[in-house]
Amino acid sequence: YHAEYMGDSYLVMELIVRVGGLSLVSPLCLPEIPLPLTTDKFKLCTSNVVLRDDGKVVTWSLLADDLRPAIGRNGPFNVPSVIPHLPAVQTVVGASACFGLTEDGKVYAWGSNEYGQAGVDSDEAQVALATECCFVKDVKVVKICTTSTYTLFLTNDGQIWACGSVPVTTSARCWTRKPVPLQTVHSTCGVIVDMACDQDGMRATVVNGVGELFWLDLSRPQVSVSSAYPLPVPVTGVSELTCGTDFVLIRADSRVWLWRPLTAVTPLISEDFKTELFVELTSDLFQQQTPLRVAACGRTAYCLTASRQLFTFGSTLRNRLGRQTVPPCVDFHDPFEGVTTSCPLPGVVTDLTTGQPMLLDETICSNGTIIACLTTHLK
Repeated sequence: YHAEYMGDSYLVMELIVRVGGLSLVSPLCLPEIPLPLTTDKFKLCTSNVVLRDDGKVVTWSLLADDLRPAIGRNGPFNVPSVIPHLPAVQTVVGASACFGLTEDGKVYAWGSNEYGQAGVDSDEAQVALATECCFVKDVKVVKICTTSTYTLFLTNDGQIWACGSVPVTTSARCWTRKPVPLQTVHSTCGVIVDMACDQDGMRATVVNGVGELFWLDLSRPQVSVSSAYPLPVPVTGVSELTCGTDFVLIRADSRVWLWRPLTAVTPLISEDFKTELFVELTSDLFQQQTPLRVAACGRTAYCLTASRQLFTFGSTLRNRLGRQTVPPCVDFHDPFEGVTTSCPLPGVVTDLTTGQPMLLDETICSNGTIIACLTTHLK
C-alpha cells in the first residue's frame, strides 16, 4: 500500500492488513524478526463487520491497539460490539474503508480516508468513528461500491456520485473527500439503476433504466464511458451484477452471462471469446448445477450453485482461484503483473483436507484482497 515499506517491513504490513480484514482466522503469529514498522503511517486497517437482523452493526478487529485499527466506535478493538448510532440496512466492507447505509439513505463511513475514499470531509487520513458522509442536502443513496482508493454511490434519482481518487473534473484527475456527481456518466448513460466496480482496480460498470450496460474506465484523466450494450434480459430481471478487472457477470435468476471489453487480457471460457458480446454460461460449465450467486475479484470470477458448491475460473494470481490449478490452464500477459496463469473454465473448490467439494452457505464476500465464504457448518 505504501512504496516506502520495503523488505521485511512491507511484508509484515501486507500480512497484517490481509489477516485483519478476515474475521474467520486466528491471530497471525509472525516470526521473530525486526519490525521497522512506523505505526504513525499505518492507516489502512479496516474492521470486521457484521450486520445483524435487527439492523445493528457489530465491528471488531484482530489487530493490536497500538496499530490503531478503525472500527467505527469506541471501546476494545478485539471484542465484537455494536456501533451505537448506526442502524443500517446495508453494510459494505472495502480494502481500506467500511460503510453503513441507513434506511433513509444516509451513509456513514470509517476506516482509511487517505485518498478521500471514505467521503468524510476531514484532513485526517483515518476516520476512527462512524461518521456521516458529507453529501449535499436531500441526496438519498441506495447502493455503495468501494475500492482501496475510491468509492461510488448510486442515488435514488439514478445518478452516480464518487469520492476518492477518481477523475471528478473534465480536465484532470482530482481527489475529492466530498462525494460529487459524475456528470459525464449521467449525461452519457442516462438514469442508472445498478452499478458494480472492480475492487482491485479502476474499472466499473453501470446499467441504465432501458437495459443498457456501460463499461467505465476511471484510470484516465477523464471518465471513459464505453458504447451501450443491450442486456440479454430485461433490466427488471437482473438479479445480480458484479464487475472484475476486465469482465462483467450478470445473473438473472438461474442464468448467468459473461461480458468483456475488447481490451480484456484474461483468457476466460474460450479463446474464441474475443468480441464484446454477452456469452451465457450454461449449466454444462457447472456440472449441470444451477447458479445461485456470482462474484468477482480482480481477474477471477466466482459462481455459487444451488448445490452449495463454489466454482471459480480466471486468473490464478494471488491464489484467488481457491483451487488446485488443473488443465486446461493457459499463460497470459497481465499488463501490471507480467506473465501469469489463467484457468478459463470453471472448476469446483474443494476442501484441501478431504478433497471433497466444500458445501457453502449463500455468503461470498470480498474486500479486494481476501475472498471469504461461509460453509453450511457456519465456519
